[in-house]
Amino acid sequence: MRELKQIHTHIIKSPFLLKQDQTFLITRLLFFCALSDSGSQTYATAVFRVIKNPTLYVYNIMIRAYACRKTSALDKPASFWSLVLYKQMVGNGIGPNSLTFPFLVKECAARSDGGAGLSIHSQVLKYGCEDDVFVRNSLMNMYSVCRSLSCARRVFDEMPERDVVSWNSMIKGCLRSGELDEAMDVFGKMKQRSIFSWNSIITGCAAGGVRPDKSTIASVLTACAHLGAVDHGTWVHGYLRRSGLESDVVIGTALVDMFGKCGCVEKAYEVFKEIPKSQSIFLWR
Repeated sequence: MRELKQIHTHIIKSPFLLKQDQTFLITRLLFFCALSDSGSQTYATAVFRVIKNPTLYVYNIMIRAYACRKTSALDKPASFWSLVLYKQMVGNGIGPNSLTFPFLVKECAARSDGGAGLSIHSQVLKYGCEDDVFVRNSLMNMYSVCRSLSCARRVFDEMPERDVVSWNSMIKGCLRSGELDEAMDVFGKMKQRSIFSWNSIITGCAAGGVRPDKSTIASVLTACAHLGAVDHGTWVHGYLRRSGLESDVVIGTALVDMFGKCGCVEKAYEVFKEIPKSQSIFLWR
């Protein structure tokens, strides 16, 4: 930060910089201070406060920085600086865009503050950002975190377009609320299922206290084998051990197949040896 402060001083005092160039450089410096791991939010706040006419881009930087900051024990629960800054921005006559709202909603979700989230949702509608997929994904996640599954489902159903995050968030939200049937209904409507979609079922089941059946586990392992996703397959194998879910010949075969196709022959053989002899005969065929 010492070098950065020196650069900041040069930018401010240089007689050779045009006003527009100075503004551009100050904005880039603010971006680094606010969002980089090597920056300083305290210094970013100081820089922001001396900017005479902050633009929407500048406000979005600071809103994002406050929403993504790591809170400490000294932070007051009521300190909602990203929302305070948003109100200041709107009060100054600057309208938000689709890049503003996901971070505001993210902080609402982090605080499990459904009331604030609902207020932000109304602002999304007011400023016409409701069709943005990133905004809707963040709203859906916020509602599911706040245990308002019906609102999350309404946001999901009204989406003009959905990406894989949309589907996975809805599945996790259903499972977080213990709605396994609804989660499987959403999962069944997915046109393309990736390994992350299958993992959503597994992790969502775990989070919601619902144990996935052996058929689901075997399907996940088959997907891992097809995609060569050995890390995900290893995680599922560990989940089986942690959950105490009994492995049968179907899961055992899927594990051996997954490790074998991913090039982990020794691991495949270890799993094979753990399968009861009465069942392992099927693996020889």
